Amino acid sequence: MLSDLYQQKKRAAANGGFDKTLAVTTAGTTQDVLAPKVAGLTLRIQKVKVTVNTASAGKTWQLRAKTTTTEVYSGVLDMGAAGATVYAYDFGAKGKALPAGETLEVNISAAGASGTIEVEGFYA
Repeated sequence: MLSDLYQQKKRAAANGGFDKTLAVTTAGTTQDVLAPKVAGLTLRIQKVKVTVNTASAGKTWQLRAKTTTTEVYSGVLDMGAAGATVYAYDFGAKGKALPAGETLEVNISAAGASGTIEVEGFYA
């Protein structure tokens, strides 16, 4: 039932919904995850799932708005956890909005870990 509400929100959004999966390497200290498809649109994040593929002790990741870096969308994620550790965040059917026009990025403490980030939501 709850997933139906998520899909209804995506379909009802005038600018459409998104389901994006990104394999993240650690080539830099930040990496874009998702940008608005048109300048000025607002991303509303409903769900985020981060899976650790290659662990690296002492390394952390955090999902945040690219320009307004104090707007965070995950805790500080320990990328040193062994095995296929999964961090999941659910912001409900209405989602959590990034500031208008902002890109969602992953802030990477240092090279060494890799993982997959899955994001669901819609444009407002």
